[in-house]
Amino acid sequence: MKKTSIIFITLLSLVFNQNQNTYIWSGSSISIADNLDALNLNPAGLGFNRGEQQALIFKNLEGDNNFIGLTSRFKSGFAYELYYDNSSYNYSIGYGSQLMNNFYSGFKLNKKRDYSLGLLYRPFDFLSISSVIYDNHRNADYKLSRYSFAIKPFEINKLLSNKNSYLKKSNFSFGYDKTTNEIDQKIQEQYFLSLTITPGIDFSYFTYDDNYGFNLSFNLGKEGAQINTYSSNPFYGINSSSTSLVLYNYSQTLESNLNFKENKKLNYVFTNLDGYFIDEEPTVSPFDFIFEINIPFIGSENAVGIQLRKWIDNIHKITEDESIDGLVINLGNVKAGFGKRKEMFNALINLKKSGKKIIVYTQNDISGSDYYLISMADEIYTHSMNSVDIKGFNIEVAYLKQLLDTLSIVAEVVKTSDYKTGPENLTSKNMSKAFKENYGKLADDFYETYINDISLAKNWTYENTSKIINTGPYLTTKTAIEVDLISGTMYPDEFDKYINNLNDKKINIIKWEEYLNYEQYSYKWHKTKKPTIAIIYAVGGMMSGESNPGPTGSTIMGDVTIKKAIKEARENKDIDAIVLRIDSGGGSSLASDMIWREIYKTTTEDKKNKKPFIVSMSDAAASGGYYIACEADKIVANETSITGSIGVYWIRINFSQLLNRIGIYSENIRRGENADFGTSSRLLSDMEKEIAYESVMDVYNSFKEKVINGRETLDDINQLDEIALGRVWSGKEAKLNGLIDEIGGLHDAINISKESIGINSQSEVNIIEYPEVKEFNFFNFLNNEDKSDLTEINLKNLFPSEISDEINSLNIIPVIMDDDIQLLIPFNVVSD
Repeated sequence: MKKTSIIFITLLSLVFNQNQNTYIWSGSSISIADNLDALNLNPAGLGFNRGEQQALIFKNLEGDNNFIGLTSRFKSGFAYELYYDNSSYNYSIGYGSQLMNNFYSGFKLNKKRDYSLGLLYRPFDFLSISSVIYDNHRNADYKLSRYSFAIKPFEINKLLSNKNSYLKKSNFSFGYDKTTNEIDQKIQEQYFLSLTITPGIDFSYFTYDDNYGFNLSFNLGKEGAQINTYSSNPFYGINSSSTSLVLYNYSQTLESNLNFKENKKLNYVFTNLDGYFIDEEPTVSPFDFIFEINIPFIGSENAVGIQLRKWIDNIHKITEDESIDGLVINLGNVKAGFGKRKEMFNALINLKKSGKKIIVYTQNDISGSDYYLISMADEIYTHSMNSVDIKGFNIEVAYLKQLLDTLSIVAEVVKTSDYKTGPENLTSKNMSKAFKENYGKLADDFYETYINDISLAKNWTYENTSKIINTGPYLTTKTAIEVDLISGTMYPDEFDKYINNLNDKKINIIKWEEYLNYEQYSYKWHKTKKPTIAIIYAVGGMMSGESNPGPTGSTIMGDVTIKKAIKEARENKDIDAIVLRIDSGGGSSLASDMIWREIYKTTTEDKKNKKPFIVSMSDAAASGGYYIACEADKIVANETSITGSIGVYWIRINFSQLLNRIGIYSENIRRGENADFGTSSRLLSDMEKEIAYESVMDVYNSFKEKVINGRETLDDINQLDEIALGRVWSGKEAKLNGLIDEIGGLHDAINISKESIGINSQSEVNIIEYPEVKEFNFFNFLNNEDKSDLTEINLKNLFPSEISDEINSLNIIPVIMDDDIQLLIPFNVVSD
């Protein structure tokens, strides 16, 4: 991990004896107090994010007085100290926060009602300015104001040769403090300097009047010790010198060259690769705890999805961390479409290319899609009774026409062309020629990507990979080992022993969760304001109303929810660019158009709030999904994203014949020639079908116009039929025919949005996600009449995954029922 050299500025002794000011420190500067010293020196420094910090202080004062104290601060800005000084127990609390960028304020209050108020301003990385007032409730002779500045003029390594590894990361700073007693107007001036001799060894010295103090600190990364010595300071009523020892622990990791023992070990991160991978942040039901126990025949828990973006961010973090040597993966059952898998594959293969090792173990059979994810691993182990089920792609569609005929149910469909195959399984008994042609090409593209990626990962030829796949599946581990698909077999305990014995047992296994909490301590004073990019997740079948987020992501994309998110992001002055992440096969034409309208305002109409708008396609952004994408400034899709399907169909499920069979008949009294148009009591007449067709073609032509107007690469509406009429495309083909601009994943789309606002793709940005995930609050639920903003409890999440997967397929029903005219593809394609 890229480390920043630091000056660990003086953890001074915390308090003095009972008759002394517990809120005044005699050392260092209030302008640099942003660690544990901030509580007593300048509580505004508590607003500067230093993670969590704790320290135990032992102090010896003249006259055989001793002191022991505990101090702690939190990421939130809250801090406290508890201490005992020979005769009594005391405590202090404090809080600091950021008022605006690089400007902080804070307060401290102790048991005796002494208090201090502080301000801290860091306009540049080389300058810090501050002021603090201290009020002594017990002693009216002490009411002090302190003003200060501190400067970091340069880094020593800029003046010395970079080849000098001992000094190249050292820093230097100095400062001046002026303290005034508001009662008698006495003044004290103080000067200090501080130096990081080398990461892990820090020294500071300060002087006031004829007195002085110094501090020497040693750190091993997160733990360290410091020795402090001070002479007396009568100005503060401190009439004795002191020596103290401070033992501290930080949640952020300090730069250190003293951690020799750790440097000799290999560091591996251990993770479970298992579960649902979703685009949006999972919304967790408040009743999840009910299923944390194992219920026979039902399941063990209510599954919660893993957000893809954050998972990839963490893989990138490991990739760039020089202190990490490899990744150990416990493979379970990954549930994700091919588009998401492609992004995960790319992240893992980049980790492998960085020189880090990947070792995989699984107790389960390895599916073809999961093998694709781990194919770049240096070593793959499983149980001897498992199989490697790698065999390619299979698109299987269940046709329901014969069942509907048996039930006397008719799916009435009017569509733009035969390529609009969304409702085909309801109107046909087998695959149409158009379906085989269109989805056959899609399968060809996916299969080629599948083989190419495994060939790259395994360093095989295309022909060898194709041969191994075509001779699969491998139902015994022996045959899988023979063709080099896996490395060997082990029991789980044998694998644990194997990992722990690597590098002659000199290995650290870091759990994924612990690694995610890792933060590097930064010496920078000034925090440059980062640009902000909004990511809006448009996930699920499209229909009017609200979305329905859940633990495994949304199944319904509500136009009201997405419109609101786009509008908020557009009108938020702090947001510089927008990325719309789409994972949808479409849905209601009305809902699609309402969302498109909000995007059009963002890219074209609302000149005052216009900002870059980039679309990132996940597993699918087809039909209605492409409808809302085409107005974007740039469209980015994976090779294996499903897109296109520019077409429309009208559908109605008619039960009139079934009702007649069971003795239910309807009669009408009409006033007007077409008063019973569209009645469900009979099938459509030819005239009604013609009217429906005109409506479908009207929507289709509007769809094409939006594509032509939105896409610079497409300018002939008549020629658009060559790639439209309902045809679906892989991201790879969509790039060739002009439907998208770039091949890539969500992070590529974020990088493009960075470049569109004039910053380098490597620059850091703040990410704001929409729709906002609302935490469930039981009391709000009872009192709030409007439940639209509360977490929805999706009943399918109360069932085990085997059942909920089947229930999930029924989510298309409300989408179809929401609107007769649909922009929808029939299904998602997965590898098995």
